[in-house]
Amino acid sequence: MTDIDALVTQLGAGVDYVIVRNPARQPKTRMFDGSALEEDLVRLGAAVLEMPALLAWARNHLSALEAELGRGVSHVEVVANRELPIDGW
Repeated sequence: MTDIDALVTQLGAGVDYVIVRNPARQPKTRMFDGSALEEDLVRLGAAVLEMPALLAWARNHLSALEAELGRGVSHVEVVANRELPIDGW
């Protein structure tokens, strides 16, 4: 968080910011909610994006893929990497 805060302080309003909320991961990232960093980002015009929850079939496919690969797979990787064997995606 210190690194992110230093970056925001250094770049200020010279760049665009996006606050991404992922309810599925929120227990791990709740520390940012209402923080001084979040307030600075909002003051600088940050957009707020909330990731929608995955449907059960998508969660099941992602879990199966993670088990097959033996590692975690992010939603971004699934969308960006067309070589991943995701049915219907």
